[in-house]
Amino acid sequence: MNMKQIRLALIGIGGYGATLSKSIQSVPSLKIVACYHPKNTKAEKAAQLLNCRASLNEKDAFFNHDIDGVVIATPDPSHLHYINLGVQAGLHIFVEKPMVSSLDEALQLEKILSAYCNTFMVGHNMRRFPGFRYIKKEFISGKLGKLVTFQISLSHGGAFDWDRQYWRTQLDLCREGPMRVNGVHASDVLEYLFGKIDKVYAVFGDHFTSHTSPDSGIALAQIKNAWGSITTHWTVPSLNHFRFQFTNAHVDYDLTTLSLRYGRDVQCKPNESVIVNLPEVDSRKEQFEAFSNSITHGKAVETGFEQGLRAVIFFEACYRSTRDKTPITLSRI
Repeated sequence: MNMKQIRLALIGIGGYGATLSKSIQSVPSLKIVACYHPKNTKAEKAAQLLNCRASLNEKDAFFNHDIDGVVIATPDPSHLHYINLGVQAGLHIFVEKPMVSSLDEALQLEKILSAYCNTFMVGHNMRRFPGFRYIKKEFISGKLGKLVTFQISLSHGGAFDWDRQYWRTQLDLCREGPMRVNGVHASDVLEYLFGKIDKVYAVFGDHFTSHTSPDSGIALAQIKNAWGSITTHWTVPSLNHFRFQFTNAHVDYDLTTLSLRYGRDVQCKPNESVIVNLPEVDSRKEQFEAFSNSITHGKAVETGFEQGLRAVIFFEACYRSTRDKTPITLSRI
C-alpha cells in the first residue's frame, strides 16, 4: 500500500455521497481512486467531477488491486451487502450511519466481522460537534450535576419533496422513518454523553404525507434515572435542537450555539445564561482523519461496530414499542 495515500473507492455518489467526497478530498492521506453507482452513467459523471475511475461493476469497485478501502454512502438497506463485499475483498471499511437497516442485519454483520482484522468505522459524526465535546467535559467534571431530563428535536421538511420511488418513503425499506435515519444521531449523542439508553416508549406517525413509511416519530427514552424525549419529523422546517437539564445547570445547543446556565436558583430566580465560545470543527473531515489514522497507525476508532450496533438496537426498540404499544428495555433485545 502507498503509505502516503490510502486509496479509496466511494460506493454511492449521489446526495450524501457527494458531500462525503468533499470531506475525503480534504484529508491529504486519503485519495478517491474509484467511484461506483449501479447506473454506469451516474458513476461516469461522478468520476469526472472526482477525477477518479468510474467502476462499472462491483468487482472493479471492491476487488481491484489499486483499492485499499471503501467508503459506503448508499441508502442503508444496501449497507450489509456492500460491507460484506468489502470484507471479502480484505478492505478497510467506512460505512455511513446507520450501520445497517435492521437488527437481523446487525447480527449477520457481527458474524461477518468475527474474523475481520482491518479498520471498520461507522459514520456517527454528530458526537464530534464541538458543543457535545464541551458538554461531555463539563458533565464528567461534575459542574453540571446529575442529568434530570432532556428534549431533542431533529427534523426537516424533506418528505414534501420526495416521490414514492424514493426509498425513505417506502415502509419495507424504511419502517422506522425519521426515527431511524435521524434518530440514530440522537441515540448516539446521548450514549456518548451519558451512557446506555435503558428503555424507550415510541410512537410513529404517517399523518402528513401519502408515503407508506412513517414521516414522524417520538420516543421517550430513559438513561439511568433520567427520562427525556426524542422527536424526529420529515414534515416540519429544519430543526436541530438539544436541551439538557441537570441538577446544577441548563444546556441548550442547536449545533451552532451552545448556551449554558450554571448554578441552582436562588429564591427561585435563575442565573444568567452564558454563550460558550466553541472552536470551529469539521466533523466529517475529522472522522475521515480518524479513519486514516486507524488504517495507518492502528488507532482504535471511536465509532465502530459496537456503537453502530447500539444505534440499531435503539431504532429496533422504537419499532417494537410502536408495534406493541409498550415500553421496550434495550438490554432485552
